[in-house]
Amino acid sequence: MFSDLKDLLDWHFDRMSDAEREIMHWLAVNREPVSYPELKEDILSPLSRKELPSALHFLLRGLPIEKRGKCFTIQPVLMEHMTDRLIGQETV
Repeated sequence: MFSDLKDLLDWHFDRMSDAEREIMHWLAVNREPVSYPELKEDILSPLSRKELPSALHFLLRGLPIEKRGKCFTIQPVLMEHMTDRLIGQETV
C-alpha cells in the first residue's frame, strides 16, 4: 500500500512545474506553516518567485496543501515524501 502511495506522489511530482516543485521542497524543509512572504523569500529561482502566486494556487487545488490562516503547509505524509526526495537528490 505504501509503495502505491509513493508511486502516486512521484507521478504527481513528476508532472509539476519547476516553480511548483520548488514550493513543495520549501514547504517540506520549513516543516511548519509559513506565510506567503516567508515562502517568497525562500524561493531561490527568480522565475519561480515570479510564478509563485499561480503555482501556489494550482497546488492548493491539486494537492493536500493546507492553508492555515495566512500560512501554508503540507500534510505530514507529503512532507516526509518530499524530504525523502530531497535526501535522495543529495546522494546522487
